[in-house]
Amino acid sequence: MGYPLPVPQKLRQVELKRRLPTPPEALWPLLGDTNRLDRATGMSAVSYHFEQRDGRRVRLGESSELGIRVRWVEEPYEWAEGRFVSGERRFLGGPAVRGGLRVELQPDGEGTLVRALWHFEGRGFPGRIVGPRMASLFRNGLGRVLDELAGLSELSAQTLGSIDPTKGDGDAPRPSPRTTLLGPRQDVDVAELGRRAKNLPSGKVAPELLAHLSRLLGEAPDEAVAQMRPFALASAWNESRRDTLAAFLHATRVGLVDLRWQVDCPVCRVSASVHERLEDVRSEVHCDACGVDYGVGFGEHVEAVFQANPAIRRTQTRVFCASTPAFRKHVFSQLAVEPGDPRTQALRLPRGEIVLRFLGQQEVTRADIPDATGRLEVRLEASGLTAHFEPTPDAEEDEIHIESALALRQVVQFERADWNADAALGSIVATFPEFRDLFATEAPAAGVDLEIGYLALLFSDLVGSTALYGRIGDARAYALVQEHFDLMAHVIAEHDGSVVKTMGDAVMASFASATHAVAAAREMVTRHDARFEEDELGLKIGVHAGACLAVRANETLDFFGSTVNMAARLQAKAATGELVMTEALSHEEPIAALLEGYPSETFEARLKGIDPVPRLRRVHLDQTA
Repeated sequence: MGYPLPVPQKLRQVELKRRLPTPPEALWPLLGDTNRLDRATGMSAVSYHFEQRDGRRVRLGESSELGIRVRWVEEPYEWAEGRFVSGERRFLGGPAVRGGLRVELQPDGEGTLVRALWHFEGRGFPGRIVGPRMASLFRNGLGRVLDELAGLSELSAQTLGSIDPTKGDGDAPRPSPRTTLLGPRQDVDVAELGRRAKNLPSGKVAPELLAHLSRLLGEAPDEAVAQMRPFALASAWNESRRDTLAAFLHATRVGLVDLRWQVDCPVCRVSASVHERLEDVRSEVHCDACGVDYGVGFGEHVEAVFQANPAIRRTQTRVFCASTPAFRKHVFSQLAVEPGDPRTQALRLPRGEIVLRFLGQQEVTRADIPDATGRLEVRLEASGLTAHFEPTPDAEEDEIHIESALALRQVVQFERADWNADAALGSIVATFPEFRDLFATEAPAAGVDLEIGYLALLFSDLVGSTALYGRIGDARAYALVQEHFDLMAHVIAEHDGSVVKTMGDAVMASFASATHAVAAAREMVTRHDARFEEDELGLKIGVHAGACLAVRANETLDFFGSTVNMAARLQAKAATGELVMTEALSHEEPIAALLEGYPSETFEARLKGIDPVPRLRRVHLDQTA
């Protein structure tokens, strides 16, 4: 009896082409998002984990397709923003050897020529059965998506980005018809949404922001309300970032949304963990994707995100492809390079500073991209990455050209340097008076210090209050001192700061920017003198900026460290009507411009616990030159 002949392996391919009337940059948020595509084409949700295989860390996926449980190694995907995305899964047994998808977007006049190529290599006889069924699933699913795109008369990056997916008039939410494109949406309790929205404090949230937020919660797909980033939404809505974040903080208090603390990995720049309370954030975090442990900086790694409150709608989000570019929006291109095989890729480079790194490594190379069209020359060597930009004024588009002198295949990430520009980081949120007022007990756990990379601290002290009590009596003096505190808090809030605490007659305030702190100091002295000069009350101020620690003190958020100590000691060196700061900080722009016209002098003073003796600047804010 002879042995049966082996069934030949077969590579099956399906190609779809379509011309769409929309430019590539508007199509990219959908067609460049392989997580959306896999969901929209009918693929199953995936569970992922990481393992060490053959001396390297790999991502393993597992799902059930056509009733068959399959596992695979998912190699890093490649993409160039607005141009193409390509990925492949290499299966560990079962009816498939490998399978993958490549989507290309080619500018075509005012529209786009879309080319999608799916491939599948079967294993043995089961592969010959499964292959045609998977091909049909892809052809029908992606064809349906392209048909829907072709049928949309208006399409923008905003609508495909799951932000305000419909443009209906009026305040009442209504369903979105594009669930295939934007994803599923669980039922919304419209009545409860309306009731809770009415509980927002009068005058605290602008009507336009309330309308935006109501439409988002009522109409957007689940994935758009499961992790809302206020600053990104502010850009999409063309609203103030500060007002938008304040609106979300107030919306949290009335139960429209829930505040979450997301810890972003410094290597891959995506979420390593999410916590309901700040006290659950630890000073050390492990990122499964990168396999690294790192210290958490509250001002650099911890981001405030929001999700729909379950009483309004329960969101159900599942992962279909973890390698999608949509989960790494800061990475505008990710390219693999083979040894001795140069690679050139056309794309639109972001202007300004960009960051390059080997995938999974923290060491970076930086390059500046000017406004002129050009070619980014990149070379991979054992010592690392080198990059320089060569202008090519006659070229129609930018290029990346990569050459590798290394022995193994490498994957290179190209990132925007301002990757966290849309992140409401801890250093920003902590300076919001709305946060400190509404979330008084949100603070790190006892004994856990979270570092803030940069914060400006202002200390002010009221001069003349002791004599005031003896002169006009306790009751009247107490009322004036409280009025002083109210005025200080008002001016600090006007300059995007927050009162951390009061100590006797002193005020401690935090600002995300030293410029805002100095501007507040000017206004504090001017308005205080106008109101309290006849009462013989004065004000003296110290300002300093730098790194500090976020800590729990008396069950509330407080700050600790040398920056705090320095600011307090500078205030102690000031006299009535004066601001004291370091000479170096006073010369920074635009702080120097804010202080122009005020008499000042430099001096040295020994400050307790501060070494060496700093050079300081005393500014007479109650005078003009």
